[in-house]
Order: sequence, then C-alpha cells, then structure tokens
Amino acid sequence: MHIVNVVSAPVEASAGTLTAVVTGATGGIGREIVRGLLALGARVVVGVRSLDKAEALRSELLGGSGGELEILPLDLSNMQSVRAFAAQVADAHPKL
Repeated sequence: MHIVNVVSAPVEASAGTLTAVVTGATGGIGREIVRGLLALGARVVVGVRSLDKAEALRSELLGGSGGELEILPLDLSNMQSVRAFAAQVADAHPKL
C-alpha cells in the first residue's frame, strides 16, 4: 500500500524550489505523479525496489523536463531499507 498526500490547490514551482519524495514511482499513479512533478521543474526523489526500472523511468521522463530525478533504493517490506532510505533523504535534503 502506498500513501499519497494530494494537494487540492494548484502547485506552482520554479526549477529547484520544490522537492518531493515519491514511492511506487516505476508504475501506475506513482509514475504519473513523478511525470507531473518533473514537468513543474521539481526535484523528485524516488524510492524504488528495482534500480533497473528506475533508470528506465529516468530515460523516459527526463527528456525535455526541467526537473531532476534522484533514485534511491527502497524496499517498503524491509524496515532496515526504510530506515536507510529515510536517513539518505534526510542527509541529502535536510529541509524536508
């Protein structure tokens, strides 16, 4: 299960001002959320089980977008992986 917070108001961002963390980004709704955030010029941190799928996502979505895609390993069924992911995000993005 993935939990997504949805903001009902329109989001405006200029490149580099919006950072988002998305899980489930290699398919379905997560993929489309990443697509939309990149179109806004956001920095998107994705937590994924499959680094190969994430690299394919990078190739597909980054062409022409003004955003940045940061890929980190994450297995939501493994608490050690969740803690490691959270620590990496906190270290790299202390304002989140």
